[in-house]
Amino acid sequence: MNLACANLDDAQMAGAILNGTNFNGANLSEGVFDNSDMRMADLSHACLALSSLMNVNMVGASFAITDVTDAIISGCHFSCPSVFTTLFSRAAIFKNCLFMHPDRGALTMSKPPVIVQGLSRDIVYLDHCVKIGNDYISKIDIAAAGDRHLEFIYGREVATFIRPVLYENFVNL
Repeated sequence: MNLACANLDDAQMAGAILNGTNFNGANLSEGVFDNSDMRMADLSHACLALSSLMNVNMVGASFAITDVTDAIISGCHFSCPSVFTTLFSRAAIFKNCLFMHPDRGALTMSKPPVIVQGLSRDIVYLDHCVKIGNDYISKIDIAAAGDRHLEFIYGREVATFIRPVLYENFVNL
């Protein structure tokens, strides 16, 4: 379906099958999409403010400047790295989500990922790993690599932002 730029404010689409739907620029605010299937959907520039997205399959869905302000996002599955352009910290609730990586499997996102942009490589902090550019590295491996190795591989600027992982309490890893 092509719903680009559609005004679907307050849409009630719980359980809807929306595979591959083009929602680019659509207003989906205050909608209910719980238990729906949005695989391969285009959610670029869409507004999901104040929406409920519980247990939504968004594997392969693309994101870019997607607004999730005050949305409820829980138990969702993502796989497209463009999801890391979304400011999930603005959601009212963000918990128990997974990023499905083709090589690393399910990467937990129990809270909004922390995203650092503007460096030579973007950095994304997930629960147990860090995405540096296109590399996904477990926090345990980062701690084992040490400060000098990180600086050698990623440069001083990026290493400065990764360094706090070295000092995390290993109980939380």
